[in-house]
Order: sequence, then C-alpha cells, then structure tokens
Amino acid sequence: MPSSASESKEQAAQDGSPKKAKRRKRRAGYSAPTPPSRFKRALLSMARDPSMRTEAGRELLQLLISHSSLTERRWRRIIDCVPAHRAPTMAKAAEACAHQWLMVAEELSQREAQ
Repeated sequence: MPSSASESKEQAAQDGSPKKAKRRKRRAGYSAPTPPSRFKRALLSMARDPSMRTEAGRELLQLLISHSSLTERRWRRIIDCVPAHRAPTMAKAAEACAHQWLMVAEELSQREAQ
C-alpha cells in the first residue's frame, strides 16, 4: 500500500486513469471536507452579525472559517505530511474532533427545531 501521495499517483499511473484513483479514494471513505462556497459566505456574513461578536461567537466562527477555507488539495497535503508511525494517534485525534463537531451540530440543530 502506498504511504504517500506521490506513491499513490505512481500507482494510479500504473493502474490506469486518474478516475480509478479517485474511485479508490471514495471507496476508502475519503471525501472532500471543503464546504460549498455559499456556506463560506454565510460564515463570513455571520462574522458581521453583532450578536456573534462575543468572545465565544468569534472563536466558533474562526474555527469554522479556518476549516472551510481548506481545499481538498490542502487537506491531502496536510494528511500526507503525517508520518506512518504517528498516523494512528493523529487519526484518533481527528475522530475526537469530529465527534465534538457532531455534538455541536446536533445541539445547534435541536435549538433550531425548538
């Protein structure tokens, strides 16, 4: 199994078209984390909302905006820099962050439903 993006590209070149490489990524569970541009615009609009100008509101928006600005290519470069011996720990940390974001999303969605 390739351990880097360059090895993945080399293997894709040997295996066939780039489309096959993209399908392998999808099957491996990787999907682009970049939200649609309208989502980024909504975040920037919320940053101008006076009700979000609290310390916690600014912090939440900064986190969301920073994540929303990363492209799939940038995420790939970030992921590829993690050495193999650190990948399991990094994966657990990413899962923990994802879990926290899901809790935030669920709580906010419930608040909206009320």
